[in-house]
Amino acid sequence: MAKKVNSPFSDTVRLKVKGYLGGFIEGLLQELRRSSEKPQPSLAEHSETPLETPLLKPFHDALLPANFQLISAFERSFSIRLGSTFEEAARLIAEAYQ
Repeated sequence: MAKKVNSPFSDTVRLKVKGYLGGFIEGLLQELRRSSEKPQPSLAEHSETPLETPLLKPFHDALLPANFQLISAFERSFSIRLGSTFEEAARLIAEAYQ
């Protein structure tokens, strides 16, 4: 038997917010999976124009394992995008009470 959650929000609002946040996390995970499958450029493949090579990071590559770089990139992306989730959650809550 599931324990009743003590919340100031109705079950409908909680489910809407939970569904939105679940979709947000799932989208980030799918993007992470896609980006981890893309080959990263090597030094030999890169152009001489710095603006054309945003993914080439020789110092990061020399100092940090690839998995750590991937996790770090995911964390930055997650933190930046998380701000918009608060706005959407607030909108869903306000919509239910207006």
